[in-house]
Amino acid sequence: MSQYNEIEATGMRPKLGQTSLVLPITFDYSGGRGAKAGSRKIWAILLSIIAVIFGVGTMLKKSGFFLSNFLLGLALMYGVLFIVRFVFLKEGQSRREEIEMEDNDFKKQIKTIWGIYEISPLYPYICRFRNGKSGVIVRLNKDVILGKYSESEFEHYEAISDAYNICGSSKIQMCHVDYMDNIGMDERLDTSFEKLTDVDNVDIRDLLTDIFSYQRELMLERLTTFDVYVFMWQSNDRAS
Repeated sequence: MSQYNEIEATGMRPKLGQTSLVLPITFDYSGGRGAKAGSRKIWAILLSIIAVIFGVGTMLKKSGFFLSNFLLGLALMYGVLFIVRFVFLKEGQSRREEIEMEDNDFKKQIKTIWGIYEISPLYPYICRFRNGKSGVIVRLNKDVILGKYSESEFEHYEAISDAYNICGSSKIQMCHVDYMDNIGMDERLDTSFEKLTDVDNVDIRDLLTDIFSYQRELMLERLTTFDVYVFMWQSNDRAS
């Protein structure tokens, strides 16, 4: 039985007129950066509270010389808080990143965002990620199909389902990067144009008209006409 016949037999391939589809769901989550960062913050808070309690307790201790107790308690709090800042909260790393951002005019590099340390100079430009995986990033332009809307919509989702199934059978992760931007016009601009009639000075009215028109043109240029997909696999280019 071919791959597509197997997919159709399991009910995972859409049929024309079908409104639902049965898909197997697999949960694969190991915590990620957010969970690790949250755990570090919890430990940082707990250690800070403990440091303050022991530090104040040492300062107020009746036995021993008062000045020695004060200095010892202060050193204890400072030492623990130093560890919290630079070990748990990564303050040194944050400072380095801030300086680097200032040097680069606050433009974050794509390699830093995605964790890409190498990109192949030859097609299909395979990316190597720090987590040990390889992948390719594909940009697909959107299009409009006139006529036969229902059939075209079905063929569209049928192609997507086939792509998902092929990626699943090949153990390739598929990620859709949704570019959210200004789609259409800002309603506040219409109000601004309407209020231009209240401006008595002709020169000011013409100037504001040019400003609002320029803003409208900028918004039209920010209409996204493409989608980006990321395909990732575990260090085996033959899987692609």
